[in-house]
Amino acid sequence: MTFVHDNGTERGTPPTEGTLPDGRTVSGITPTNLDMLAACGWHPVTDTPRPDDTDTTTHERSIVNVDGTWTVVWTPRPWTAGELAARTAPTPDDRIAALEAQNAELLAALAKVTTVAQVRAAAQAAAG
Repeated sequence: MTFVHDNGTERGTPPTEGTLPDGRTVSGITPTNLDMLAACGWHPVTDTPRPDDTDTTTHERSIVNVDGTWTVVWTPRPWTAGELAARTAPTPDDRIAALEAQNAELLAALAKVTTVAQVRAAAQAAAG
């Protein structure tokens, strides 16, 4: 569970110290003492599942107060050109698979050759 402060700061664990509105510092706050955390400006955040991305849309995370409960909200937005390019770029696994296929092709061609000229031609074809 995450916590959000009135100033917008977010953290993954509840603080054990805080400052009351009158400036007094409180220490030793237990994670279950939600009243004291709230008095120091900290509130638990209700998480919501992130919607799946589509071919045209991704989602931005924000935290909003919905009827007194701080909640994660996902707002859809179009992919940027850079994000779309990254999504369609070959992965390292794709590149490895392509090189393995190219090597297999070269080995198959080399297995059929009997002269140095044929070896050179097979290597040039594979490199092309």
